[in-house]
Amino acid sequence: MIARDTQPCSDTHPPPGTPTSPRPASTPRPASTAPPTPRPRPPPDAPPALNPLARMASIHSLPVELLARVFALGAADPLQDLASPAAPIPRDPPFEVLVSHVCAYWRDVALRTPLLWTSVALTQVSHVSRARAYLARSARLPFNILFDSSSESEYVPHHSIFRDEFLPAFDALTPHIARWGSLILRVRDMQCKRHARTVLSTVGPAPSLRALELWHIEDWGNVERLWGHVGPPPVVVFNGTLPALTRLSLIGVNIQWSEASSPFLRNLTELELGVHSDEVRIPFDRWLDVLARSPALERISLHYSGPRAAAAPWRLPDGPVPLPRLRDIKLADLDASYACALLRTFVAPAVRRLHLELGFMESPQDYTPFVDMLVNAPDPAACPGILDPSTTYEPPPSTDASGKGKGKSEPAARPMFPGLEELTVAGLATCTLASWHALLRAAPRVHTLAVDCGGMDKGAFAVLAGTLGPPVPVVAARALVRPVPYPARAEPELLPELRTLRVSGVPGAALHAYYLARKRAGRPVRMWFVRERDRDREMERMKSEIEVEARAEGERRKRRGRTGAADGSGVDEEPCRMEWYRDEDDDEYGEGAEDEAEGTDGEEGEDVDEGEGDGVGEAEEGADVPGSGSDDASSEDHGDHHAPTLVAR
Repeated sequence: MIARDTQPCSDTHPPPGTPTSPRPASTPRPASTAPPTPRPRPPPDAPPALNPLARMASIHSLPVELLARVFALGAADPLQDLASPAAPIPRDPPFEVLVSHVCAYWRDVALRTPLLWTSVALTQVSHVSRARAYLARSARLPFNILFDSSSESEYVPHHSIFRDEFLPAFDALTPHIARWGSLILRVRDMQCKRHARTVLSTVGPAPSLRALELWHIEDWGNVERLWGHVGPPPVVVFNGTLPALTRLSLIGVNIQWSEASSPFLRNLTELELGVHSDEVRIPFDRWLDVLARSPALERISLHYSGPRAAAAPWRLPDGPVPLPRLRDIKLADLDASYACALLRTFVAPAVRRLHLELGFMESPQDYTPFVDMLVNAPDPAACPGILDPSTTYEPPPSTDASGKGKGKSEPAARPMFPGLEELTVAGLATCTLASWHALLRAAPRVHTLAVDCGGMDKGAFAVLAGTLGPPVPVVAARALVRPVPYPARAEPELLPELRTLRVSGVPGAALHAYYLARKRAGRPVRMWFVRERDRDREMERMKSEIEVEARAEGERRKRRGRTGAADGSGVDEEPCRMEWYRDEDDDEYGEGAEDEAEGTDGEEGEDVDEGEGDGVGEAEEGADVPGSGSDDASSEDHGDHHAPTLVAR
């Protein structure tokens, strides 16, 4: 039994010696100067019916098993979980350290709960001793590791993990290779990358590794540097033995793609490839093989990467690969013709999320054929079996009942992803307004839309709002549609299920008009995220209106005294909300840079108490963690021969 050496706390009376606050000068004195008669308190041994204080449950009265379960739920937060793609950088000090510092009882329970100590982030030298303590506390459970080394410009001697500290830091982890459950390894220097290659090629098999992320984050500057630094001959990682692997992410890092060297490229549920010059990309036949051997694949993310294009044309001997469980696709920095050919290598009718970051206004391409293919997908059964990623996609001719050709396919035939629910367009430069309108019209189930209208043709938001049009279909040129003033009573027809909108590059007057139009139509957007850099007086007015309506709705709910809708439909919609957001390049806007600095400043020091004799220790509060969220790859348009620039966020 765990000894409870801490007394329960009570908020009824302050501890002895606690100073009492004086009465404010503005507080009126009682009419009578006689001291008030104190309320009689029941004796401590009174029965619960007479002693309400005895019925108040103290946190210390919770059984050990229940308290441990509460701790486990707190540690399972996706923002803390290194094995989760939601946010691989945890906050510091982590949750498990916080709860172990509340009192002796909590600490004892926390230290005896191995599940709390199964994830560790090594971002500085002092975290190495923390990792040893976590390994001791986590018993034999699978262990999740984030190893994030420094760049040369940010290196602080005796603090950061850099060239000289890299291999010694890994020495604490390699003896436990059989327990590795996930590994996120990020390097920002070529010497550190060579150290990483040494570790991964000599550490041996990792039988429990489920998730592997390998990152080389660096500003390449040009394609030549990218080819030279990403393309050295790859090594065989983990002796090719990763039987439990289901999630793989390779950003700026290439491996040996062959079946003999990497037999673990199968049974994947998530595949992310980024920042690979064409010469080091996965061969096309191996790409098809990996997809065919991963029927449970749920997510594909390709950022300036994908199957090798130099071996074109691509041959599909058995047609497109069926991926019945694929739900999430992200495409970034891909040529229009390449992206069209890529999506034709597989069939994914269950896709629910689509993220597009294609083209830049500074060096645009014409993505109209790509968007047209999303709207009017070619029949997989009629796939020619040969695809050329360098040739512009042409819609197949449609036929009538007699089998005679009718020319180009009509634009409303069959969307490629009919069940799409979440659409992100971070860039689409350029696309005709007619094709953009057709894409929105072909996605009636979308409830969440994120769109950067600054990275699209002028008039993109007006098309969404229904205040521009009707667009005129064109084949190879931009739609020449003259904008019209925002009407007083526009009726939006697109995206009838839209509930969440994240938008940038839109003036306040247009946004406010869209908000009012959807409200009048009985299809209000419930959650608005607006880029703070676009903030203007009209947006402030819109935000004030939303807040007033939300307060009024709260009062109505209180008066109803129930959660059901007043009209008896049983549906109680949440009130509208509006919030500002900032992108990573908005740090210098307003107080962004100061906020980021405040979030990363902290004291340095050792994280582990070496003198307790149990091989366990504590984390130092305020440790410096590089970045404030999940890392992503950002790049310039490679069609203009600019290589991607990776930055840690």
